[in-house]
Amino acid sequence: MASKTVASSNPRAEELLVFTQILQTAKSGNVPLSRFLNEAASNLPPGRAADWAARLGTGMAEGRSPSDVLNGMTDMDEVLAALLSIPGGLGLKEVLAAYVRHLVSITQLDEQLRTAIFHPCMVLWLSVANMVLINMHLFPAMAAGFSEQSGGMPFFLKLWYIASPETWPLSWFLPALLIFMAITMTRTLFFAPPHEESEMLFGKLIGLGRFVSSEEQGRLFGTLALFLEAGKSLSQALRWTAKHGGARRFQAEFLRAAEKLEQGIPPMEALAAGPALQPLALGWVEKGDDSLLIERLRFMAEAHFVSANRFLGTIETLGTVVGLLLVGVVVLLLCLAFFQPYWTYAGNGGGLAGH
Repeated sequence: MASKTVASSNPRAEELLVFTQILQTAKSGNVPLSRFLNEAASNLPPGRAADWAARLGTGMAEGRSPSDVLNGMTDMDEVLAALLSIPGGLGLKEVLAAYVRHLVSITQLDEQLRTAIFHPCMVLWLSVANMVLINMHLFPAMAAGFSEQSGGMPFFLKLWYIASPETWPLSWFLPALLIFMAITMTRTLFFAPPHEESEMLFGKLIGLGRFVSSEEQGRLFGTLALFLEAGKSLSQALRWTAKHGGARRFQAEFLRAAEKLEQGIPPMEALAAGPALQPLALGWVEKGDDSLLIERLRFMAEAHFVSANRFLGTIETLGTVVGLLLVGVVVLLLCLAFFQPYWTYAGNGGGLAGH
């Protein structure tokens, strides 16, 4: 029996954006939804978006509800699955359109994060490649020359020549540092979610935690607006956002606010209990229209996305400066490793000539 769970892992925002746009377009046409989805899947390049469309189209053609089909997909986005599980979910064209706009903001942040980290990452891997090449070809010849002259290897040569056991453990530090930094940045660029890297030393050094905090708040406020627009009450929307919105740092705060609302505590007091929701409480208007609340939430989400983008700009600038400094230090140390042997030869030659 299939497990009725929704994966907690977030699919890449680009694929989710394509799939949501397909759903939005499907509801605007006159073609049966199952047929439209299968035709769209056949025209898309291979990937998760095409797979989701095909599975949803096939499931609906078999008479299953969209929410039942989506909940059976272990790699499906939780927010979209939750939205479509609301009665009439596929008919919420405005909500799907709002989710598309929300995904566009998340996609842009994702691209900007990768852009900010790409250049320093390439610099590190080029440094690693150069280190490997000189250890394979140049340094062995230099070490052999010193061995023939019955002289010890110069200090800076020992720093980089990791291929010779004679230089261990001195030669481990710099190559290991370069490789560690290159792997860490590659993980951040392609594999590890930013919130995981933000808790590690590298993430703390570049201030990634501030980006993660702003990005999460923007995403949660946008998701909260979506559930409110889909017809959920504020307490229900808070619970659904905490459960399906990928909340980590602010999950407990959203749940506490929902509990207080369900206990009859006024919204202004219930929302003021935590730092993330406090700005919403300060602007609360009793008996206000839900549309005003939704609009305010979207404004706050956009403000947090702008803040996250600003942090990315700082990270990109910092990464460029650090990358240039790193290149300068590596080049300096390599130059010292290259030229110190010649200075040593010159010194030995001068000393012999004087006898």
